[in-house]
Amino acid sequence: MLFRSQPELSHVVVLGDTVADMIAAKNAGISNRIAILSGVHTEADLISAGANFVASDISEIGVEA
Repeated sequence: MLFRSQPELSHVVVLGDTVADMIAAKNAGISNRIAILSGVHTEADLISAGANFVASDISEIGVEA
C-alpha cells in the first residue's frame, strides 16, 4: 500500500509472532502491537517485548490468514 502522506501512528496496528516484531513496532512508535502465539516465543516474552495484546491464534482477532 502506498501513502501520499504518512499515516497517523495511532491508526497503525502491528501483528507479529516474534519478540523482534514487537521491539521493531515499539521502536517505530506504534502503540497498537498484537502478538500471535504462532511462533517460538512465549506469551511472557512477547509482553516483555512490548505486545499490548497476545492472541493464541490469528482467528482470535478476526483476521483471516
